[in-house]
Amino acid sequence: MGKRKSSLILYSIVAVILVVSAALLGQSGNRDDEPVPDIPATSDIRSGTNDDDSIVLRAVVMMNEDEYARFSEMTKNFADSRSDLDIVLVNLAGEEAYDKLKNAARMGEAPDMMLIPNEWVREFAALGFLQPLDEYLIQEEDHARIDVLTNQVKWNGYQWGIPKDADPYILAWNRDTAARFGFDAAPQSVSDLVLWNETMSHPEEGQYGIWLDTTDPLSFIALTSSLIQAWSPSDRVWNDAEADRQELAAFLTPLAGEWDHEHFASHFPVPSGEFAPWDLLESGQMGAMVTTVSQFKSHPSDKIAIAAIPTTDTVWLKGRSYTLSSRTSHAELVMEWIREMTAPEAEIKLWEAARMLPAQIQSFQLEPLHSDSHIRSYDWLLSIGKTLPSAVEMPERLLALKSELNRLRSGEIDLAEFMQRVEAAWTVEKGK
Repeated sequence: MGKRKSSLILYSIVAVILVVSAALLGQSGNRDDEPVPDIPATSDIRSGTNDDDSIVLRAVVMMNEDEYARFSEMTKNFADSRSDLDIVLVNLAGEEAYDKLKNAARMGEAPDMMLIPNEWVREFAALGFLQPLDEYLIQEEDHARIDVLTNQVKWNGYQWGIPKDADPYILAWNRDTAARFGFDAAPQSVSDLVLWNETMSHPEEGQYGIWLDTTDPLSFIALTSSLIQAWSPSDRVWNDAEADRQELAAFLTPLAGEWDHEHFASHFPVPSGEFAPWDLLESGQMGAMVTTVSQFKSHPSDKIAIAAIPTTDTVWLKGRSYTLSSRTSHAELVMEWIREMTAPEAEIKLWEAARMLPAQIQSFQLEPLHSDSHIRSYDWLLSIGKTLPSAVEMPERLLALKSELNRLRSGEIDLAEFMQRVEAAWTVEKGK
């Protein structure tokens, strides 16, 4: 069987098992009724080709539909440039990917390359799933990447990932709506955040103030770390539990006085077919939302502007990195592929599809990013951006936070118990 025919068969396998992920980008739809693809074992892939001398690389990524299509095309071009290479891609959503990648690694079937959130890298490295990349790094390329992202994927004296992108958390706000309620600028302080909600948010009338997606733990961290001094590298989540509870309640249940679950649920509905945040923001039924640059760029509108979430010179970033399996037999080849995918020109192509800012500084000099009307804002956001503290336990902590947010939203627990449970999950003994 010829090389090109074999490659096409492998891509058709991927087409059958593909589930496109929007969850990583936030404000996603409901995927509960969609099947979750498996990571094909090496033996299963080999059955798709008669060429025993060909090299088969397996990779798992987490991308939206447009980015995955662009990445697949670029990957196929790389594979077709060689006579002996086939690459199988699987696209997974965040939580499914976390469980499936860990299970595959434990069974000795980890894919050769994994594109994963930076928060996962240290745990995967500690569990022995990843290979350190230092011997493969080209110094000039490595130094050209955003430092805070590179530092996030370092552990135990080694670098375990190649940062692909960054996505700052920001406020997207409607100028006309703000003016209608007497505001001539985006919120500039914690008191402004609370005042916007107290003034604008009347869900019984279909009007919302500053909306927060409570299904996204990183969004919750970005907003609450503005309201209170929380989520620092210290040993505690909350600085002053009772004072922090009052500050959070003032924003999450505006004008309610004390915590009221129904009040909270009505002000912060979960995205659904009946509640479309971006449509509401554009139509003027929402004043602002906590979101990311990629989501803002994916919903262009002349009516919507961006601003930093009011904090003390800090912007929360999330990002993804390419990682190399500790079990791959083709490390040099995988790194060659990663280098091609992380060249400035390649990063710009993927930025056009995903709108997540490139991790390589040189990419910002290329079009169309260089001429983007918000380029100076992006530069400022990245220059003061920070990431979650690097910790082996970070993925489990984020899952615990998401679980407790679900309980808070359902009314199973109140705000005080929520804070206690998050504190307990977030401050478990390191190295457990």
